[in-house]
Amino acid sequence: MANDASAWGLEAAPRGARHVALALLAEVRATSARLADASDADALHDFRVAVRRLRSWFRMLASDLEGSVPPKAARVLATVASTSNAGRDAEVLLGWLRETIDRLAPRHRTAARWLMRQQQEIQADASRELHEELQQSFDATIQRLDRRLRRYSTMVYLDDGPREATLSQRVAERVRSQGGRLAADLARIADVDADTDIHRARIEGKRLRYLLEPLRPLHPSIGGIVTRLKSLQDILGAVHDAHVWGEALHQTLQRAADRQGRVLRRRATGAERTRRGAALPPMSALMALADAMHAHAASEFAVFTRDWTGDPASAFFAELELTATALADADGAPLEIERKYLLSGVPPAMPRGTVAELLQGYLPGERIIERVRRTSRGRRSTFARTIKFGSGIVRTEIEEPTTRRVFDALWPLTKGKRVEKRRHAIREGPLTWEIDVFTDRDLVLAEVELADQRDVVRFPEWLAPYVERDVTDESAYVNFVLAK
Repeated sequence: MANDASAWGLEAAPRGARHVALALLAEVRATSARLADASDADALHDFRVAVRRLRSWFRMLASDLEGSVPPKAARVLATVASTSNAGRDAEVLLGWLRETIDRLAPRHRTAARWLMRQQQEIQADASRELHEELQQSFDATIQRLDRRLRRYSTMVYLDDGPREATLSQRVAERVRSQGGRLAADLARIADVDADTDIHRARIEGKRLRYLLEPLRPLHPSIGGIVTRLKSLQDILGAVHDAHVWGEALHQTLQRAADRQGRVLRRRATGAERTRRGAALPPMSALMALADAMHAHAASEFAVFTRDWTGDPASAFFAELELTATALADADGAPLEIERKYLLSGVPPAMPRGTVAELLQGYLPGERIIERVRRTSRGRRSTFARTIKFGSGIVRTEIEEPTTRRVFDALWPLTKGKRVEKRRHAIREGPLTWEIDVFTDRDLVLAEVELADQRDVVRFPEWLAPYVERDVTDESAYVNFVLAK
């Protein structure tokens, strides 16, 4: 899917949405085949993720997929997803118990072992139920969806053909609306006990992630956003899971207390004892396990507070808006495709070109890097503000001119993050080589902007002997890092 995402993003939304849906459907089919292999520990997880991605795509692109997702097929996918919930919850709890049991006091480990046996039974029952559900109508549903997604109807106007937004533009619309919902949900989370709000925010973040993932290769910023959303999903998921486990444990504690009360009452009245049910762990062991669950939730919530409130949250949603703006451009975002090389010195035979003195500084920020620059050529100076995101050979760059007054107001904020250099711009055939001679340190770099990231770079004769190596992917040579 990754190899075709760039092309699909620029197709008409109904066509591109179906291409993505078919690729997601193929993932569902492939992961469902793995469920029969008991030795495949990741099969259930991967199958659940594949089904969730497909259902989320259907939900987000419903208007463009109209007529291709029969209601019955949607219900089958929903049933399969819900049937696998119990198995997933048991699997996650088992994993946490295995990691936690050695940290409990020896006398408290009985509760962990007892809960592990209980979850293993739940997992086995859920697995059987899921297999039964899949055997009934799942394969037929997948085949029906495959057929329906391969065709659609559209309206064509005689004067100017079909009037359809691109998939990239449609996703941009959904990103903005979904991002707004996520921001509102995150703002409602008051503390670690706000499980309803935590769960809702987790779901909205997951939907935003699944919306962007299929177009990940289309724009360089999407990868970082998807990674951040996955982190949010994991953090809030861990807190929510602890709440779910805590509720199950609370019910067990209640049963233990009721049973203990009945025992005491019988002893006090001298009544004949009745046969006891399955033995429960000691109350103290169950309480210790409950405390460990709460500590786990509190630890994860502290990470959420650090990474997803205040400035970090503002930076994330600002970057999300920039990405939506880039996606809304039907021809693609304003991309900067360039390679950067470290030089051993200034080439003495360098041809004459235009020369500019650059003074640039970077405003405070963790994820979004804003640069202000003064470019001087002789007595004339121009000013600009630039935001870049992404890394490596392809990055998104949004630049706008500004005034001396704005530059002078922002410049003091860049103290400690500044660069001074002299830039020689030299035209060689279709390419322009920019030789940056840093005037605040001993460093010379060469940059060349390309039309396509697959272009082969050939050095001019005057430059080749001085090229030490390609540093495009070396963060140490990013101007923001070099700034001091």
